[in-house]
Amino acid sequence: LRLNYMYTGCFKRNISMLGLRRNYEKPQLYMSPFACIKYCRKREQSQFVGITSGNVCSCGYNRYIVDANGPFKVNDTECDMNCYGHEVEKCGGNSTFSIYDIVANTTRSSMPQPRQITTLPARMNTANEGITENPNTKR
Repeated sequence: LRLNYMYTGCFKRNISMLGLRRNYEKPQLYMSPFACIKYCRKREQSQFVGITSGNVCSCGYNRYIVDANGPFKVNDTECDMNCYGHEVEKCGGNSTFSIYDIVANTTRSSMPQPRQITTLPARMNTANEGITENPNTKR
């Protein structure tokens, strides 16, 4: 299972109304959407994350509250702080959160293939472990 993320938008900084739970209380010097998602997915099974002030990560648990057309949505220009750890992405503002949705990618190529169970014959060539000898072959 690979995790990807998608920018949802910029929202007013109201943790309880946005369904966010603050987990990274201390500023993270390496904050990025990916770092926040990795943290939140492990601990909270979050569906989305919010990042504010460039370095403070919060885990989202009530996805239906964060609506791109809802009352807390503001213009993306209000999330004007670059992420401390990945300056090409936005990590909120002084009074706003950049919200990122977590998208689980379960394509066939990323799914582990089932193992086949193979029964080994009684005789094996010890020099080439895993390669069977043909008992009819003369030496």
